[in-house]
Amino acid sequence: MSVDKRRNLPEPVCTAHTDCFGNRKSKCSVLWDNDFGGRDCPFYKNREQYRDELQEVGIRWKRES
Repeated sequence: MSVDKRRNLPEPVCTAHTDCFGNRKSKCSVLWDNDFGGRDCPFYKNREQYRDELQEVGIRWKRES
């Protein structure tokens, strides 16, 4: 089980959006909890959308594998 060392909580499993910017090895690296009561994740952005938004505000995107 992967554990977020900053919060000492397990990272939630996410298989809904494999192309999400926060998805790392089928775990959500952004949210503490991804239970939205059966609804789709309201925070979902693909990596391209995320990169474009960062560029709009002048932040260089660093790809993490």
